[in-house]
Amino acid sequence: MRTLGLILLSAIFANGTLIGQSGGATPAPASLGPKDPAAYSAAQFAALQAMINAASAASATLSGDDLDAWQKARPSLGQAIGGLAKAFDADAFHGKIKIVQGTWPGLEQADTLDRARAAYLKVGDNLAQILLEARQADPRLAKAIVYYCTMTADPANARWIQLAPPLTNPFWGVDMLPCCSEVTR
Repeated sequence: MRTLGLILLSAIFANGTLIGQSGGATPAPASLGPKDPAAYSAAQFAALQAMINAASAASATLSGDDLDAWQKARPSLGQAIGGLAKAFDADAFHGKIKIVQGTWPGLEQADTLDRARAAYLKVGDNLAQILLEARQADPRLAKAIVYYCTMTADPANARWIQLAPPLTNPFWGVDMLPCCSEVTR
């Protein structure tokens, strides 16, 4: 089962950005309203895509019980969070981004899978909340999936992002990969 996380991670890195890789897509104008199919500026949409891809890759490493892969994926997640903060400076997501940035030191210091999973609870959950809100405004983000696990130490903060099924739980790894359910709102 460890290879499942590696396969998912390899697919993400081999294909580059998986979300929005349609080629030739026109960047969204910044002036469109929140319920419009192109609700975000090109920079904001790119930052959301980078966050989704990095969060999905990070989750895959944890679900695959692969600490080495986690440590390699972590810098991309940090960069994506920084890009998100820059693109949404003073936006509605800014508060959640600040929470993620505040909990980031726990991820930086995580030297075991258990510590990485514990630190990822709040980071992954806040990133999932940002995605859930963002995809209400922009249906192009609906490809990413948000899952929820009730069996974590902190079930109130137990959502994560995946690019595609099957469900792979980053909080329990190979012991309980399919445990949980999809969040639609």
